[in-house]
Amino acid sequence: MTENLRKTEAEERAGSIAHVAYDLSLELSKGAATYVGDTTIRFTYTGTTGAFLDFTGGDIERMSVNGGDVTPNRADDRLLLEHTQLGPTNEVRVQYENRYDHTGEGFHQFFDPEDDGEYLYTQFEPYAAHRLFPCFDQPDLKATFEVDIVAPEDWEVTTASRVIDTEKLADGRVRRIYEKTVPFSPYLQSVVAGPYVKVEAEHNGVPMAMYCRASLIQFLDADELFGYTKAGMDFFSDFFDTPYPFTKYDQIFVPEFNWGGMENVGNVVYADSYLFRDPPTENQRLSRAEVFFHELAHMWFGDLVTMTWWDDLWLNESFASYMAYLAVDQASPFDGAWQDFHADMKLWAYQQDQLPTTHKIADDVDSTEDAFLNFDGITYGKGASALKQLVATVGEDAFQAGMRAYFRDFSFKNARLSDFLAAVSLGSGVDLAPWSAAWLETPGVNTLAMVGGTDGWRLEQSAAEEYPTLRPHTVRIGFTTEADGVLSTVAVPAIIDSESIGIEAPVNDPVFVFPNYDDLGYAKVHLDEASLHFATSRVNDIDDPLLRQMTWATLWEMVRDQEFSSAAYLSMVNEKGPTETNIHSIRLMTNTASTATSRFTPEADITVAETSFVAAGLKALEVAPRGDDRVLWLRAMIANASSPADLGTMAEILDGTYGADVAVDQNMRWNLATRWSAFGLQGWEDRARLELERDHSDRGLRNMVSIEVAQPNVDAKSRAWKKIHGDGYGSLYMDLAAMRGFNWRHQRELLEPYVEMFFEGLPSVFAQHGHEYADRYFDVFFPWYRIDDEVRNRIATMLSTIKGPPMLVRQLREAADQLERAMRCRAVAQAG
Repeated sequence: MTENLRKTEAEERAGSIAHVAYDLSLELSKGAATYVGDTTIRFTYTGTTGAFLDFTGGDIERMSVNGGDVTPNRADDRLLLEHTQLGPTNEVRVQYENRYDHTGEGFHQFFDPEDDGEYLYTQFEPYAAHRLFPCFDQPDLKATFEVDIVAPEDWEVTTASRVIDTEKLADGRVRRIYEKTVPFSPYLQSVVAGPYVKVEAEHNGVPMAMYCRASLIQFLDADELFGYTKAGMDFFSDFFDTPYPFTKYDQIFVPEFNWGGMENVGNVVYADSYLFRDPPTENQRLSRAEVFFHELAHMWFGDLVTMTWWDDLWLNESFASYMAYLAVDQASPFDGAWQDFHADMKLWAYQQDQLPTTHKIADDVDSTEDAFLNFDGITYGKGASALKQLVATVGEDAFQAGMRAYFRDFSFKNARLSDFLAAVSLGSGVDLAPWSAAWLETPGVNTLAMVGGTDGWRLEQSAAEEYPTLRPHTVRIGFTTEADGVLSTVAVPAIIDSESIGIEAPVNDPVFVFPNYDDLGYAKVHLDEASLHFATSRVNDIDDPLLRQMTWATLWEMVRDQEFSSAAYLSMVNEKGPTETNIHSIRLMTNTASTATSRFTPEADITVAETSFVAAGLKALEVAPRGDDRVLWLRAMIANASSPADLGTMAEILDGTYGADVAVDQNMRWNLATRWSAFGLQGWEDRARLELERDHSDRGLRNMVSIEVAQPNVDAKSRAWKKIHGDGYGSLYMDLAAMRGFNWRHQRELLEPYVEMFFEGLPSVFAQHGHEYADRYFDVFFPWYRIDDEVRNRIATMLSTIKGPPMLVRQLREAADQLERAMRCRAVAQAG
């Protein structure tokens, strides 16, 4: 079921097609399984071999080319246009009927179980606009759009531009007519429709609105969210010296969305999980602000100026991510933006960059199928980190000057990496070709280390044997000293582009030296012996929150590299974690501790490790400041509790009989109810029933599916397996809920038959389903709880026998690497 467009095909088509304009008409009816489309495409043609439109599915009722009816010539997901049918200027009209999608891509349909409201939205990146309408579905064939949509009168219907006229029809529906748009790429077009509730605002003449389902309107904190939006619009308009480029800015929270957000022109959609149904922690709010700024930054970088092809997907996403964190830091009320960047972006990138499937930041992307593979930690995290390093190298003023020139030259056009580098080179006066070659065109991560002491210090960099590139790093080195029990840190700048350089220490006898102070560099850190001793014994004494967090992250990378035992790391977390007062560090510690326990702890020791972690959490509930700190600990405790005693204690806390002063939310309740079911505790059914009474929303129904599948008995697993691989649960989101309830480490014997069935069925899953489904099926359903030779050998056998598809091969290779790493880490812990 793979839809694919090759780069060579796109280049050839772009060489003969230009001046594209779409007239798109849609008819939507309540409760229908299908919708009606009528698309007219106008374009010029200078080719000699014909052309094709991308179009998936749909019953074509009529097709005409330049005024004459033709029989549609369909080849898979394409409508072929013969050279003899085309002239210098052309008009193709296609009238069709299409089914809605239920995978969070294409034109997605959802019914809210709380009020039966029908909610529709589109999701097209990187290659799905042709699921809604026939088009030239590639970034460099920008086009104007004139849209009209027939829909129920009581629905809100939004697209890229504003409504300029309406017409009431005899059947009670209304035709909404939208203003003609400026040129943009097809994947950035969108339609959202349904009984959404609307909240309006305005900023500097730009009309704004936010929409969400009626059942979630109580959770739409519009004042806060409009505050981010307005601040971000001012920040980016000033930074780029380019005003907001479109005529409106709508933001819609949609159900069953697979991503965090999508930068549709003037019509951004977000996962409605960003409408917090439970009181959020401060870092949840910060992360949401980053997503808001990220999508807003795309209005300039991605929508106004768009990559020519998916080779530069990294620049699109990396730029938005870097600029979003810069905006959080400079234009929001939140503290700790760069801590969040380090925890979310850097650690993700480091992990991805050490997989066998790592790739260049500016990678060669041969097809849209390959582009889908690159929505990963390299494209987002490493690319954004490289941009942060670039700004550290040339300076923010020079970077800003380059960006301003970039938008002056390429507004409403397409651009390539070379255009971006030329603009920054112009702004900075620095030839960036060598920098690009080292940073963007080679894979792998370097390691920085400070070596020396009384005879002088040296900064050294190293690289993995398979990726030996040494890069230029602009960093700051932190030297920490202690006097009368007080620690102080002095940082000195350094630039290294070789194996080693001398560093003049600004202080004598430092107790701790960190070669990436302020996190300017993208590199792992190796601590000298004295600094490692300080880190393991006195990490909590480091006053700087970012430095303290990076020290924890360094120790975690050492665990992953088998240089530090997972048991020792967990002991540190259990001993020092409860008194940590920074929420970003708490989140990093508790998240990595969960992985250290489940993946890097020997199988026989996992239950003890989980119990020890819960005990540390109970201590944190006593000594940590009231509020977010305790909430983060409690969430982590529930996720790790496995013994009947610990699960009982968690229930007492949530039920209010334990006496802990901590805020309890519904997600905690659902997570515990699922674990009660999985471990077969008496009363699990009553607990689940009570939670459904509290929360009978779509979230509640998904959790009930997980709870039912989690039961430790043959019938529950058999029913779920058959349903997942049969008609399914109604949508990708519901299927994933069932998959999440399926695999449990303590149910290994019960699950034994399904391991082989999983591997045997993978080729057919990837053949029968689209990217979104297949990707998530593997990620969620893979037996990650099995870290043993049998699974390792099964992966190896499969890799030796299959030829594709590329996504399946990649995921198997990554799973094999993660399995090998886990086995090595367990061996280190086992050896003591």
